Amino acid sequence: MKIQNTRRLDAPPSARGFRALMAFNLAITTDVVLYDLQLVQAPDGAHLVYPSNTYNGSPTASFSPAVRGQIADLAIIEYRSHNDQHSKIHSAAA
Repeated sequence: MKIQNTRRLDAPPSARGFRALMAFNLAITTDVVLYDLQLVQAPDGAHLVYPSNTYNGSPTASFSPAVRGQIADLAIIEYRSHNDQHSKIHSAAA
């Protein structure tokens, strides 16, 4: 599995305190890609991954808890890497 095409989401937390951090694509294999998954931070600090929804709100994919955790771990690494690069760019510009 590989995280691709990451996009930062700087939306404020939801009414329940969940905050979308990043949208991304997930290459399961070179032949299978899931688009527009989201890495979300829960109010307790846990990181969750959600698939995109259809026009009527139904999820487009389902993951077992173990696979959801693996995807979240990969996404967190990518998110932190992206934040580190973003910080270095802003530090150099100052």
